[in-house]
Amino acid sequence: MRFDKTRSFRFVISVILLSIIIAYVAGGICFYFNDSKYVLFENIYKSIAVLMMGSLLVSFIAIFLAFRNTRISESLNNTYESLRIKNWKNDFISFYYINRIDIIILICCIMAGLILRIIGYDWGLVASWQPDECKLVDPAIRMADSKILYSDYVYYPDQFVSKIVAVVLFFVSKLKGISLDCSTMAEAYFCFRIVVAFFGTATLYTLFLIGNRLKKHLGSICCIVAAFYPYYLSLAKQVTGDVTALFFLSLTILFSLRYIDGRKNRYLVLMTMGAAMATLEKWHGAVGIGYVGILLMFCNDGFKDFVKKGFQAVFYYIIWLFVLTPNIWVNPVKTIVDGFINIAVYDGAEGSSYGTLLLNYIKYGFLNLGGIVYLIVFAVGIIFVVKNISKEYYVLSMGVLKTLILCLLNRQYSRWGMELYFTEIIILSAGIYLLMFSSRKVIKICGYPILCVFAADLLSASLLVTVVANIGEKDDRLVQRVECKERGITPENMTSQYYTGFGPSSWCDSQYPGTVIRIKDWSEYFVVESDNVYRTEKQPDYVCLNLSRYDIDRELADILEKNCKKELEYTAVAKDTFCIPFEETKTSFNDIKVIMQNIKLITDIKKGGFVGEDMVVYYVGDLKSVN
Repeated sequence: MRFDKTRSFRFVISVILLSIIIAYVAGGICFYFNDSKYVLFENIYKSIAVLMMGSLLVSFIAIFLAFRNTRISESLNNTYESLRIKNWKNDFISFYYINRIDIIILICCIMAGLILRIIGYDWGLVASWQPDECKLVDPAIRMADSKILYSDYVYYPDQFVSKIVAVVLFFVSKLKGISLDCSTMAEAYFCFRIVVAFFGTATLYTLFLIGNRLKKHLGSICCIVAAFYPYYLSLAKQVTGDVTALFFLSLTILFSLRYIDGRKNRYLVLMTMGAAMATLEKWHGAVGIGYVGILLMFCNDGFKDFVKKGFQAVFYYIIWLFVLTPNIWVNPVKTIVDGFINIAVYDGAEGSSYGTLLLNYIKYGFLNLGGIVYLIVFAVGIIFVVKNISKEYYVLSMGVLKTLILCLLNRQYSRWGMELYFTEIIILSAGIYLLMFSSRKVIKICGYPILCVFAADLLSASLLVTVVANIGEKDDRLVQRVECKERGITPENMTSQYYTGFGPSSWCDSQYPGTVIRIKDWSEYFVVESDNVYRTEKQPDYVCLNLSRYDIDRELADILEKNCKKELEYTAVAKDTFCIPFEETKTSFNDIKVIMQNIKLITDIKKGGFVGEDMVVYYVGDLKSVN
């Protein structure tokens, strides 16, 4: 069978038209700025021209060979058929259980999820930012300023989405007429946060598809739960690679379902692409290639096939890393070796036992999101999964694998467990599904009241996150800074612990040069002997302690409390968005109590209660010098 001439003509014309459109768009951008110094756009224009010519050349070569070789012509015919929109649409509809109700729910969840993730995107402008944000924003600003998409900062490594943000920042700086400066451009944080919010919202769509492949309407329930899931809302308002890495890992999970169904090589390629993208956001996103390995262990035609597919997956993964961000290979020792070593040596959990870390990660997912009712829904979800277990439920292994690896690496922060919450949401949604659609009257009678309480759990916690993120002017660190200034207390005559008015973190630090921040070590300033405390030669007049932080020197705090005068004292009713407002409040197995507690926090904030940290400012000028 020869390649159809009509199809070959359409194929060539389509490529030419697409190349012309791309060339005109790129040319229009260059014409708009009309300045040869914009190296970024010149490079883009040249790259597009090369790709355009290359695509044309490949098209002509393929068509020429098709007329000469029957096998190639058949392959091109199959490729042409697979690329037709009608075929893709039919394949999409037949693979996922989707109807009009699901589409309506998806659209509503996407809109609600995006709004909830963007509300309060500017939290912390006047108080305290998530301290790691500057480490991701600074490289994006430098790339936008240099107009070259190259970054040698690889600690996270933040090498993919940051390039998208760099292009956005370039346009924003030109449209608003502001300079690209790491220390003064608050808009950079806003832009990056909005991009992260979009990626967080996009995860709702992948979760919707994954759930609807497992069971009819299950994806819609997953989408609803994830749209209001308070951890996701809080983290999506921050510049963090955890949210974007989760999206790319969700793509790996999504493509793995297609691979399980037909074991086609193209889906193996796409799975490794998602794993590579996740790795380029956070190094521990490399768990994606581990997930692919586990999948291949259970989906193969024998040991030889497993070994072959395993080597293929690793090869594709490395190629994707190189293609997506070739700059990380300029200095492979610094990027790959040092990057992974930084993960291995990090002692974020300070040597806690493996069991303790694992238990804490499990608690993070349930902490203050609900009580016994919340656990009941989760338990019912596990029963549903066990009863309906099939090879598609391998998707749940991603969150388990990621958590086990994090515990092994001694890393413990709630935001690193994003994939565990992803798994939790699927199981919770399965529990909701069983309670809603069970044919047993007893389950239906008990199910709906349980679901009402469960919904109140999520909504009250998500509303608390939204309220806290939207009222940054009530942060007590801002108030402390203002009141200290009125009393003549400045960074020069005061030493301040982290996350206080004069030690805010991140972008705000640049506004207060000379600020001295000490998290644990106070020996440069004070000497403690028995129950007495003496000043060193540095002799600060004031000290601000953050009583909410786990790393405070309790002995010093008790001695200052006994020996020094309190100048100012602040008590916050809730944490800020970075610390996740409901995470530090009292836990209870009584769901009603948890819900009322969240409502009370919202009410207290609305009445003027502070958000932030518990702090106290001491006057230590009367203390004797150690000398």
